[in-house]
Amino acid sequence: MFPKSRKPINTYLDIRAQSLIFMDSKGKYLSLVSYNHALTHGVVLSVPIAANYIQVESDMSYTPIFISISLFIFAYGVGAVFAGYLIDRMGVIKPMFIGMVLTTISMFGLSLSNNFQLFSFWILIAGCGLSFAHPSGLTLVSQLFVKNRGKGMGTFGFIGQFGQFVPPIAAAAIGKFFFWNYIFLVFLFLYICALIFCGLLLSSEIKGEDVEKPKRMEYSKALGALISGIVLLVLLLTAMRGNYYRAITSVLTYYSNDVLELDILTGAIFLSVMLLFGLPGHLLGGRLADRYGPIKPLVVFSVLAVIGILLCLSLNIILLVTGLCIVGFSFFSAQPAENVLTANVSSLNVRGTLYGLKFLVSFGFSFIALILIGVFGDIYSLTIAFFIILSFAVATLFSVLVIARTYKGPEKSKPEKDEKWDFE
Repeated sequence: MFPKSRKPINTYLDIRAQSLIFMDSKGKYLSLVSYNHALTHGVVLSVPIAANYIQVESDMSYTPIFISISLFIFAYGVGAVFAGYLIDRMGVIKPMFIGMVLTTISMFGLSLSNNFQLFSFWILIAGCGLSFAHPSGLTLVSQLFVKNRGKGMGTFGFIGQFGQFVPPIAAAAIGKFFFWNYIFLVFLFLYICALIFCGLLLSSEIKGEDVEKPKRMEYSKALGALISGIVLLVLLLTAMRGNYYRAITSVLTYYSNDVLELDILTGAIFLSVMLLFGLPGHLLGGRLADRYGPIKPLVVFSVLAVIGILLCLSLNIILLVTGLCIVGFSFFSAQPAENVLTANVSSLNVRGTLYGLKFLVSFGFSFIALILIGVFGDIYSLTIAFFIILSFAVATLFSVLVIARTYKGPEKSKPEKDEKWDFE
């Protein structure tokens, strides 16, 4: 599928090489957004597990629980559009600080919550605050790393991945041996540290010879130029990927508990194993996106994701875990390519808005699969969950194939001199 390359892919498989990216003048910004990225994913993955303990303690049905989680995810997605607009008008750091303040307040509220109603209210506030993280992080990384955009995206994702595979086990263990809201006390402390770090950079200016600068263009004109067929296809792809991934991460502990008759902690371990396989995926995916362009990695890893979910249809635990590992590796291997593709089809003037729209459809619209699973899970059983998830993975593959026929952008992170990028 991939053409032969003159240089072997090796530096991205060496974690030490990634650490070098933090040693230059851009390191403090990349460190901040990556740290915020990790915390964001940690909270997003801990919320469904905390809700799982509430559901077991209160003997609630799936539908209200999944609706509450869906509203949290929807706020997470919708807020990203507003966040993206603020980023385009104010720069990256100040909106990110606003998001951190909201999230810190919500962590305090969640740590004191003792019922489902308070929990539902505070996760809604948390969703609004967390929504600032991805548009600010991705906009800043795309601005800082013009020549090696896949490398920057891969590193950003790699650090964020640590916030994915650790919190599920920690949240499940705390919920099992102590109380579910204690995990949010930990996040409260970590977000206070993030606020201090971000506050120190509020008045600083992003500098560098190869840092991308906005072109002089009215915002409304740039926004109008953004709306095109290729952009809409990218957003459709993002929505399909978001639905099948968010459904797995939100439902897996429930599925393990009710279908496989395992405890919540075991389901969280399965989830963490899946997310752990995303670490090499980020590193490899970033390299491939720079080397071969964003389209070919997206096609290959979308096919792998479908294969992994097919294995998850089995009630055999070994096949399920194998499938989850394949899904984790393939989903996160494709993530840098998707982010590079998004940057390639937009100008910096409105890139924050586009990343906001991207996460609106990725998170805000991912409630579709989750609510379908909740409703049909109550009517039948949760064994239907992975069939619904599979349908969205197949739709993802079809979206990528359509984009492959339409996209005529660059096959590398930065065009050579006098080279023009053409988008249909």
